[in-house]
Amino acid sequence: MMASHPITSRDGAMIRVLLSVGFLVVLVSCVQGCGPKVDKDKVCREGRYGEACLEYGRCVRSDSTMGGTYCNAFNADDCRTSTIACKEQGRCGKAKKDNPSECVALSEEDCTNSTGCKLKGACGFKDNVCQPTKSKHCRESEACTKEFECHYNDGSCYNHTMRKN
Repeated sequence: MMASHPITSRDGAMIRVLLSVGFLVVLVSCVQGCGPKVDKDKVCREGRYGEACLEYGRCVRSDSTMGGTYCNAFNADDCRTSTIACKEQGRCGKAKKDNPSECVALSEEDCTNSTGCKLKGACGFKDNVCQPTKSKHCRESEACTKEFECHYNDGSCYNHTMRKN
């Protein structure tokens, strides 16, 4: 049987110090990742910005120093699955330099696979943008058959009867 000793004021002080140190250790640990993981991008994927994620690949949250929230296209997978940026406009890749928060076209293949190629002749690839780059793109587009925009000039198709010089 162990002999019990009364707790002295010195022992009490030591216990308070140990409890305080233990609390600080737990507190520091929590700052480094205690509790459930928070998905900071959820507001971009599912919140009021959800359409921008689905349509333009802007699914990653960035907070400004002024207190605003921005959803950016920092993920190549988000760009590839976007309904407007990739499927319609051919902007299926992640920009590396000029505007790293937007999806961009990375190849002529991105452009020719887009509905913008079929509809508007945006089948050519220039400066990370899908656009007509030759007359053939305009002539083979729906814009030619429906709107008579069959002529090419400087990155666009136009209806020569409507063009003003």
